[in-house]
Amino acid sequence: MAIHKLLINDFISEDYELIAIHSTLEDYRLAYFINQ
Repeated sequence: MAIHKLLINDFISEDYELIAIHSTLEDYRLAYFINQ
């Protein structure tokens, strides 16, 4: 199990975008090669 902790105060002055995608390795590889 992975635990990720973000401190929101670190991002107050910066614009940021957080994207998390959970998929199988095969789906990830397919998307990676399509987008190259």
